[in-house]
Amino acid sequence: MTWAAIAVAVEQRRAVGGQVAQAAPEPDLAPRGVVTSDRELRAFEVISIILSGEGRLQRTVFDSSTRKDIPVELAYKDTTAYFGVYFNKTSWWFMRLFVEGRQPWVGFNLAPEELRRFLPPGTEIIEHHAFADSGVRVTTPEDLLSLKQAVLGAADAMLAAHNQTPT
Repeated sequence: MTWAAIAVAVEQRRAVGGQVAQAAPEPDLAPRGVVTSDRELRAFEVISIILSGEGRLQRTVFDSSTRKDIPVELAYKDTTAYFGVYFNKTSWWFMRLFVEGRQPWVGFNLAPEELRRFLPPGTEIIEHHAFADSGVRVTTPEDLLSLKQAVLGAADAMLAAHNQTPT
């Protein structure tokens, strides 16, 4: 799926009030002080469209707790510190977004040298943050479109790490 096609898909979903892969937690279950912003939901929508357009959400992954393959589910968890994007379990996170601060950025569960392989030339990497192994500054959620390969690389690394069926 091309960047233009992803951008069109985002706008089409927004125009018809489309929903993204997973709803936010029930209001009475949400931790106090956590407010999921429109920017965070837009970023999640872009990530969802990138992954579904490339077939990542049509896969299965091995769940060691049930000892069987289960469908991949994309979800998010908002905290006061970051907005986490993960597959199936919160510990299977591959991106953490910091889009509400003065200097918004996206964190990846990839070492800086690994992330560099997926970035456009000249993109500056933020290394070794407390909440992510590496990251990249962004201005808007739609900036994730230019980071498509990094989103896919981080997602693939997480899926591969949890797709080892024991013998």
